[in-house]
Amino acid sequence: MALLVKNLYCRACGSPLKAKEADLILFCPACRKTMEFLDSDVGEVVPHILAPKSENKDLVYLPFWRIDTDITVTRCDTVGGFLRITKKPMRGLCSFYVCAADLMPRRTAGWNLEFSRSMPKAEEIQDFRRVPHLPAVKNSKIAEKDAEFLFLKHEVDLSGTLQDIEYNFAVRGHELYYVPFIRRGDNLSPAV
Repeated sequence: MALLVKNLYCRACGSPLKAKEADLILFCPACRKTMEFLDSDVGEVVPHILAPKSENKDLVYLPFWRIDTDITVTRCDTVGGFLRITKKPMRGLCSFYVCAADLMPRRTAGWNLEFSRSMPKAEEIQDFRRVPHLPAVKNSKIAEKDAEFLFLKHEVDLSGTLQDIEYNFAVRGHELYYVPFIRRGDNLSPAV
């Protein structure tokens, strides 16, 4: 069996692209555009690099996909009705944030839900070359599936007794965000 290697080229200028550490996000050295590896090709993506609240030498940036959706729920059956809680159902236009770094899901699940419910506002940094970041191991297509799971997880958390749900989860677009975290040993905490 032969291994087929395919060269990847920047969609904007045609320069060859090189990956680092199995990162699915590739930076063009010539035109400085950012590309996402999709199956056997690349597509352009514009990264948003959020500024931390304060400078810290222990900062590392984690990649998050923002998946923009339009959600319609046509039927939702629960046993005993909805519990009285402060969380609102996710309906209509919603954005879900999915961590794309190679971290255990139990570490990222809380951030994904927290950011999806209310992403902190932050200024953006323009020059990404000097920002230490973890590689992205999920492309936007995988993140879209994770976003749908986040929606369902949110619905279960709302009711506690969800039995059946019929819905349409339409993806309207995606963007890539790099969010600053403070790293202390194995612990990571958001710095926005």
